[in-house]
Amino acid sequence: MEQNPKYNKPKTPNWIIGIGIVLILLGGCNLTSNVQSINMPELMGMQKKMVQNMTQKLDSMDSEASSDSTIVDSLSNNEVESFENLFSDIYEKYAMSEYAQSWIVRFGYTGMLFSIAFILSGVFLLLKKPYAIKLIYITLVLSILFNIVKFLIMYFDPSGNFISISMSMGYIWSTVIDIVIIIVVYTMSNRNRNQIQKIR
Repeated sequence: MEQNPKYNKPKTPNWIIGIGIVLILLGGCNLTSNVQSINMPELMGMQKKMVQNMTQKLDSMDSEASSDSTIVDSLSNNEVESFENLFSDIYEKYAMSEYAQSWIVRFGYTGMLFSIAFILSGVFLLLKKPYAIKLIYITLVLSILFNIVKFLIMYFDPSGNFISISMSMGYIWSTVIDIVIIIVVYTMSNRNRNQIQKIR
């Protein structure tokens, strides 16, 4: 009695499923992050308006304190002014510079391509396409180079902005993740050469 060929089809190895899912998830998360990066100037504009509104309210409190003796007793003009200066200093220190905003938008558009490449790499690996492994290596190596470029650009922000330096540290972690995935793919593909031959 002949068996149905459908039941003789080899099962997809767990490591291929795992790596494929991880690549798709990373691509999806990066895609969301890149969309936010593209919209960053608009978000920063909204934040700036909020800060300006807060400053205006503090100014109005300052003027009211000058004309109302009861307010002067609880909140002096100097206290309002010092709080306003503190608020402005914190905003200037932690707000994103124009330099960083312009570059983040560019990173967002370029990163969209890498996000799609990650997703396609995972999908093709799950489908066991012959070019899947090569595509994964190419995507990860280019992603590492892209993260290094992003790190250098943000770390050497002329304004020395805290947000820029923090973001540059994040790019290092992204690079580490890419390197770990390359090591895992290389190790598993060498351990399972018979399985890899079927998808190369």
